[in-house]
Amino acid sequence: MRAHQPDISTVAVIPICLYLLEHAIREKKWKWVVSAGVFFGLCAFFSLYLFVCLVLSVALRTLVVLGQDGNWRNWRVWRVLIAFGIIAVVVSLIRVYPMISRPGELSEALTKEAEELHTVETDNDLLMSFVNTANPFFGGVQQEMWGYSHGLERTYYLSYICIGLIIFGLLRKAVRRQILLWMVVFVPFFVLRLGSFLTINDVTNFEVILPKFYLNQLLPMMFKSFHTSGHFQIGVMLPFALMATYGLLALMEWVKKRQSAIIFIVLMMVLVETYVVLGSKAVPEAESIFYTQLAEGEHERGALITLPMGRE
Repeated sequence: MRAHQPDISTVAVIPICLYLLEHAIREKKWKWVVSAGVFFGLCAFFSLYLFVCLVLSVALRTLVVLGQDGNWRNWRVWRVLIAFGIIAVVVSLIRVYPMISRPGELSEALTKEAEELHTVETDNDLLMSFVNTANPFFGGVQQEMWGYSHGLERTYYLSYICIGLIIFGLLRKAVRRQILLWMVVFVPFFVLRLGSFLTINDVTNFEVILPKFYLNQLLPMMFKSFHTSGHFQIGVMLPFALMATYGLLALMEWVKKRQSAIIFIVLMMVLVETYVVLGSKAVPEAESIFYTQLAEGEHERGALITLPMGRE
């Protein structure tokens, strides 16, 4: 995925938070519980898109952990989760409370924004996961194979090599369970990335309603602001990478010889397949008015200036 979304720069907080939480569940020590809770809460200050993906990731992974080894019957595990939840809520409320305390104003703002965008979601095309339009080696072949009629500014490409590793891992008993457990986290985020209606090759099938449509109605404060469905790729990346890694481990165990060479070859193949050529970084004229107004001194007290992204 190309780094157009600012949240990608902080995407590492999800694996860090999950690591701290799972370590707290294993060790059952307060230092890990407090660290996980505080870290989780502080993430609300980074980005609300990132925070929503973190909440979903933690919730899904917690369900998986509770289903393992009879943890759902272990009171000590529940005590850790309750303490973690209390600390996380207290810390994150400093950032979140000003919004949830005025639900009417928030709902009005979300509705207005949706009307301005004509309720059209972006970055939700299914083929964006399977066609790397910016790749100079395979992009053209993939476009022809899928009949992809246009190139897009962003790509949420998953990599056929990584998909192949996951399939191979599912065929190997040693890592199948681990892959399936992370699939529980991957699938919901991948479906959410597709938006409210299934879109294939820029054609929206309104008769195929996806879960995000209903989540927009049930939890508008969490999901209605995701007009760019690509933000959910934040939650796709970690489980997908882990599943591919388990598949690579299964491949190394199967071959047994020259494992270092296998790792190097696979990594080079993935790099070539996912390589992208970055386009022009010039700021569009419509978005540069803001800088022109500032340079000309048209920012006296009370004056309106045109901000980037069309906001005033």
